This record gives sequence, C-alpha cells and structure tokens, in this order.
Amino acid sequence: MAGNAVAVVGEGDVAREVRDALLRGGVAAGTVVLMPADQLGAVLHAARLAGVVAPATLLAPVQRALAGRDGAILPVIPAAEAGQPRQLYRFAAEQTLTINTAAAGGNAALLAGVH
Repeated sequence: MAGNAVAVVGEGDVAREVRDALLRGGVAAGTVVLMPADQLGAVLHAARLAGVVAPATLLAPVQRALAGRDGAILPVIPAAEAGQPRQLYRFAAEQTLTINTAAAGGNAALLAGVH
C-alpha cells in the first residue's frame, strides 16, 4: 500500500496467510512474492532491501543480520506493530524538493528554467 514490493519469507500456512492478507489489504499481486524460509539470509543481504517486518521470535536474529550489513541502517518493524493502520508511515520514505530562490536572486522562475 506504500508502493513497496514485498517478499514474504517462510513456508506453510502462516506464510500463505500473510501473503493473502497483504493482497486482501490492497497490495498489488505483482508486488508480493512468497519465498522459502531458507532464502531469509539472501533476502536480508539483498542490496535493494529497505526494511524488514519480523515476528517477535525473529527480531533479534534479523537485527543482528542487518547490523552486519554495509550501508544504511534499515528499520526492523515488529509484526505486531506493522499490521496497525497508524504504522503505514513506517513503510514510506519521505522525499523533499527544495528550491533555493536566493541563489537566483529571489527569482524562482529563473531557477526552474521558466522564462
């Protein structure tokens, strides 16, 4: 719902239930993939990984694995919190566009290339 692709890592009924709940919640079918549990390490080291939702039983191991990665610090969100509607903001990245009008003598059109 925040525009992210989702890898559900696990097997059996629980993994399928998570995938199905995401689909029922409005996540596009093409953005959800179900992966076997033995792929967890590969997923945690994927270059495009932006964050992890993990059940309480896996929070500590996931945090340790992510701490060993180079690069940005990634969020680990407890599964119990991730399902709450007010937590949706945790799955989005804020983007800001700043225009320094003072650099163009206060003329925003000049800076934007509008004549």
